[in-house]
Amino acid sequence: MDALAEKEPEELAAKVQRLRSYRGKFDLGHDFAYGIFNLDESKVLGGAGVHPRIGPEALEIGYWLHAEHVNQGLATETVAALTRVAFDVVGARVL
Repeated sequence: MDALAEKEPEELAAKVQRLRSYRGKFDLGHDFAYGIFNLDESKVLGGAGVHPRIGPEALEIGYWLHAEHVNQGLATETVAALTRVAFDVVGARVL
């Protein structure tokens, strides 16, 4: 992901196109972006992903959280879930 905060406020059409791009990359197995939401899914708390951009045979797990939601265990839970995604969905293996 690029510096998304620098693009805000972003026009709706641009945001829709960006989300479609994420979905396309996910469906093609090129990049795996996820949203982090509150329990009733009414508010975005952050974003995360498993990214194969750091080189062959390697994956990066990245995340961001809104400042109001740090120190609540969300990052820990997100990284644990994405570690499972890396192995179970993306097909990562220990070398």
